[in-house]
Amino acid sequence: MADLRTALVLGGGGWVGSALVLELLQRREELGLRCVVAADLPTAPCSAWLRSRTRAFIEEGVLVEAQLDVTDASAVRGIVERFPPTAVFNLAAAIDVRPEAPAVRLEEVNAQAPRNLAKAAAGAGAVTFIHVSTLDVSYAGRGHRNQAPQPPEDLQLTSPIAYVRSKARGERFIADFAQGLSSMNTIVLRPGHIYAPLEGTARCAGDALAGFLRLFPPLQIGCPSVQMSMVSVETVVEAALRAAQRASQCRGRCLALKDLDANFFRFYHNCILGRRMWPLRVPGILVLLGAGLCDGWYWLVRWLPWWLPLPACLRTRHAIQNFCVQGTGQALVDLTIDDTETLGCLGDYRRSGGFAHGPV
Repeated sequence: MADLRTALVLGGGGWVGSALVLELLQRREELGLRCVVAADLPTAPCSAWLRSRTRAFIEEGVLVEAQLDVTDASAVRGIVERFPPTAVFNLAAAIDVRPEAPAVRLEEVNAQAPRNLAKAAAGAGAVTFIHVSTLDVSYAGRGHRNQAPQPPEDLQLTSPIAYVRSKARGERFIADFAQGLSSMNTIVLRPGHIYAPLEGTARCAGDALAGFLRLFPPLQIGCPSVQMSMVSVETVVEAALRAAQRASQCRGRCLALKDLDANFFRFYHNCILGRRMWPLRVPGILVLLGAGLCDGWYWLVRWLPWWLPLPACLRTRHAIQNFCVQGTGQALVDLTIDDTETLGCLGDYRRSGGFAHGPV
């Protein structure tokens, strides 16, 4: 297995990126690492969490923190020239499935930035490029069971949801760029719904969505037999490291990642929040209707005068902690993936981290 030497983690101050940086540092001898560069915006949500656990590595010069806006192509070129990477892990992403989400920003971060980064990395002599995508790129409003990635046919490049469209375009850009490129091994990882503990652990930060769901009673929404593929932060990290180590064998592949298939609501309330479900079920159509009304209101509010005295929560909603048709709809249909190819390429990569107690 190849030594990684210098690893560049884009989105290193994010939820999953910070966990990857920490794991790289803790396994640096096994991975043949000399330096890890964690690049992200100064406002990245988990930068302080990561810094509190890596001060010794920073003092030794093993970890370098770099401020970077991935949409700035010249800054991206600058960082790969300053720290020529052997392996690049791209976890930088703007996550926002609201229909009113800023489409231009999503396109810049999720579509254009990966292409610019891949070009810069190849030009700097990088051997391995790992791009973390999402299950959402194949979601067309209908469920599917045990579907393996089928790029480019399954990429929703014209989705009405800007987030889905931008992530799909980013994945397509990477695949197109990698064609005929012999100098760099490019691999796309497509995780299911990523989860973590509510409060976080020494290994990863807490799950913001779990905190949001804790505000509501533990009710079953929709059919309890519907399942979604779930994957822990630790499993995504392990898969990324294995893909980097086996890059020459996995090059050009798009690999699905999951720990288990479970009902979204039962999984979060039972396994993440430790709650017992109430013996009540809310029809999914009612929740979808409510989500549609929310979508309609926040579309309408954009056209209201700015001086109208509305509370801030009625002007805008949180990018992740919200009800919208896209997010709610995915939780109400079967949305499971087949990771047979991943197991063949990476071996037993699953690391549920003790957060999941099995299918629910």
